[in-house]
Amino acid sequence: MNTDNFHDSMLGATFAYSRLALTQVVLLNGAGATALLAFMSSHGAVAGGVRCAVVLFALGAGLGVFATVLAYFGQRVNWEAVKVNPDARSSKANTIIVVAMLAVLAALVLFIVAVWRASSGL
Repeated sequence: MNTDNFHDSMLGATFAYSRLALTQVVLLNGAGATALLAFMSSHGAVAGGVRCAVVLFALGAGLGVFATVLAYFGQRVNWEAVKVNPDARSSKANTIIVVAMLAVLAALVLFIVAVWRASSGL
């Protein structure tokens, strides 16, 4: 196998996993908020923990969208650097992508905390 082809296929796989992780974070938090909103509409008065969980789910979904935008800009900045010098990798792009990964991790933490708050508030 050609080394360039291997690197290209690994880069493609990395992007595919990144898209999957970002999609899952937004879907998990969005579905959690939707489910709790449906529960709240059918039960009228609910505990404060459930309301807090909806806010946490919404924040997690927002962080997922923010991470998606950051990942796009990180790839764009890196592409611009590689276009000028094929052997270069932008340190600015690396920083942006690390911040995007931290946002995804924070969104997952918010999901876990929101589930815990919702279960304790029911």
